[in-house]
Amino acid sequence: TGKAEDMSCGTTKFKTSIEVMIDACSIGLSKTNVRSKLFPSGLSSFDSIYTAFVGRAPSSYEEQTLKELVAVIPSMKAEAAVCGAVASSLESLVRI
Repeated sequence: TGKAEDMSCGTTKFKTSIEVMIDACSIGLSKTNVRSKLFPSGLSSFDSIYTAFVGRAPSSYEEQTLKELVAVIPSMKAEAAVCGAVASSLESLVRI
C-alpha cells in the first residue's frame, strides 16, 4: 500500500480517488468555462461530462443512476457529485 509497485485498487485507494476527483471537480466547476463545457444543459443531460471523461455517451442505466444521485444531493453540490462519480469511474481512471 502506498508503494509504486502496489498497483492494486483496494477500498482505501478507490475511496481516496473519489474524494480527490470530487474536490478537483468542485474547484474546476467554480470556473464558468469548465462548468459550461461539462454541463452545457445543466443537470438535465450527462452526455457532455461522459464524453469528456469516458469518451462516450452514458448508458440508460448510468444516466438513471446519476439522476438518482442528483435527487439526493443538495443542488449546490450536485454537479460536483456527478463530476466526481463519472471522473472516478474505473472506465474514466483507465483513460487518464
